[in-house]
Amino acid sequence: MKAQKVSSLEALHPEFRQNLESWLHAVQQKFPQYEFRVLETRRSKERQKKLFSQNSTSRWVTSFDGSRLISMHQYGLAADIGILNRKTRKSVWDSRVWRTIYAYIPPSVHGLEVGVKELTHLQLQGAGEQYRDGELQDKYIKKLGLTRS
Repeated sequence: MKAQKVSSLEALHPEFRQNLESWLHAVQQKFPQYEFRVLETRRSKERQKKLFSQNSTSRWVTSFDGSRLISMHQYGLAADIGILNRKTRKSVWDSRVWRTIYAYIPPSVHGLEVGVKELTHLQLQGAGEQYRDGELQDKYIKKLGLTRS
């Protein structure tokens, strides 16, 4: 995999993919005024490094450098979601909208959790607890049959 952006659900771990599809279906039904889009799924090490290099004092992109700190995206356990207002055709970044959506359709009910610093980031529920010293615990990796990109 190169440093290109991947948004295919097929690139995700099967359990995470199923949970994400379930949540996306539920939010689309509850909030028809919005279009929910999967912006990015699995990332290669090169892509993660590229995103990390875009961090600056005025713009935070990611905390994970792809090597020393491994992203859930590199395991296929995370996706970044976007919301498009169907009427205005503009992206919705207002945190109040995201929090309202999460209040009505909690990701946890669908086996997901929201990223610590990013409301647009969803990952497999419980994965965050398995993250130590820059990557997922070996036992968890083996349990889910994961590989890093």
